[in-house]
Amino acid sequence: SYMSAADGTQQPTTSREGGPTTCRSVILSNAPTDLRLCNAEYDRLFANDPAEFWNAHCCRVGIPFSLQKSMDNVGNVWAGMDAVTDYQARPIVSSAKDCGSATNQQFQQGRPPSLLVLSCSRDFAFPTSNEGAWEAVLDPSYTGRVQFVNFADCAHYPFYEDSATYGKTIETFLSQVDEEECA
Repeated sequence: SYMSAADGTQQPTTSREGGPTTCRSVILSNAPTDLRLCNAEYDRLFANDPAEFWNAHCCRVGIPFSLQKSMDNVGNVWAGMDAVTDYQARPIVSSAKDCGSATNQQFQQGRPPSLLVLSCSRDFAFPTSNEGAWEAVLDPSYTGRVQFVNFADCAHYPFYEDSATYGKTIETFLSQVDEEECA
C-alpha cells in the first residue's frame, strides 16, 4: 500500500520486509520528563522510609523472580539512573525534526504517532510534581492522539503489580491504533 507524500508522490507504507515505514504508536510507561525531578523524588521518598521504600514506591508485590534476574544481570553502561541523570524531555516535534526520519514527515503532515502515557500514583519516577509535564512537551498536533492512564494503586512496575489491567490497557490502545490505520 502507499501513502501520499507532501510533494504528491506516492510513498510505500511498508518496508521491503513488510513492516510499517513510519512509527504508528509510542508507549511511555512510567517515563519521567525530567530525571532531576525523578531523582529528587527518589531521594525524598527513600529518606522518609528506607525500609519500606521498595514495597511502597518500586514494586508493591515484592521482587518477582524475573525482575530480580533482570536486575542481577543488568549491564554496566546503561545501569541505574546515573546513566541518564541529565535527561530532560524536549518537545517531541523538535526531536523528530532533528532525526530527519519518516516520523518527521508524519509530524509535518499533522499526524504524529498515537501516544499512550502510563503512570502510577505510587511511583517514584513519576512524581506528582511531574503531572501535566508530558502535555507541555507534546506538540499541538497530538490533540486527540494521546491517552493518559494512571494505575491508581501501583508503583514503578505495574506490569507485575496489576498485570491484567496493564496488559488490557496496552491491548486496547494498540487495537485502537490498528482501527485508526484501517479506517
